Amino acid sequence: MMQNTRLSRSGRCAAAIALTTGLLPCAGALNIDRPSFEVPGLVIVWAVDDADPNAGVKVVDFMAEAPDGTLTDLIPEDGRTLLTGTLDPTNEFAAGPDTPIGRIRLRDLDDDTTTIVDPSQGTVFTAFDPENMELNHYREDVNSSTAIYSSQFGIASNTGFAIRATVGEEIATGDFNMNSIKALVAVHSSANINGTMIGQHSTTSTGHLNPRVTWIRLSYLGEVTPFQIQRATATAPGTILDQSILFNPRYLLTNSDASMPFHTGEAHARSLDLSLGSGEVSATVTYTIYAL
Repeated sequence: MMQNTRLSRSGRCAAAIALTTGLLPCAGALNIDRPSFEVPGLVIVWAVDDADPNAGVKVVDFMAEAPDGTLTDLIPEDGRTLLTGTLDPTNEFAAGPDTPIGRIRLRDLDDDTTTIVDPSQGTVFTAFDPENMELNHYREDVNSSTAIYSSQFGIASNTGFAIRATVGEEIATGDFNMNSIKALVAVHSSANINGTMIGQHSTTSTGHLNPRVTWIRLSYLGEVTPFQIQRATATAPGTILDQSILFNPRYLLTNSDASMPFHTGEAHARSLDLSLGSGEVSATVTYTIYAL
């Protein structure tokens, strides 16, 4: 007696494959995956809010790159820089006589003309030797013993970026002109600011400074790209602070029109010499960050 044999779908497929050349697959549904991820270029800048600088450190710029390559700043407000080595804001450049931070200014002589006072420290030079004494150690902020204005802000990114400078609101009187201010830029991949660790997972290895270890006239700073980095600052998972670098611009008062090597400028700044003359010189420098 003939026995009926029933093949399951898989069995029929196997039989079909066995009886053919194997070029015709069994009919059946195909499931297709198309996983897709897109991460835009992100550049995050932190400092303090220029409109409310005493409200504390926060993200002041959050820039995201759109699919068409345009960069959108999701925080339109301006940020203000921090005093180097602190998380405190720099002051307005037009600070008054009782707020010396962020402004280099020699104060009035005492009435008897025998004492020179530095109000930013309360330091008094009395009965000084006119042959050997210089007007040394005038400080414009709480961290420097030189006539250097020094500030900083933090940047974290997952892509390369460039920093450009715009110089405006220029004021020059007396013996000074805009060449009396020299600028120098630096970056730091790590720092410890009063116990707050910065840059534990960041790098500046592909970064390029311009100028590098040279003090240049302030106006030239607006004609170059002070800093550019080809890749992300972040090197490993972490917080924004962990993945940040610090951009550190510095400014020097001088009576020299020529550019100066780094150490020459540092030595020059240790003495606010009478040969500088008198007057006032100031400017506002705005730094803008672009994703590459």
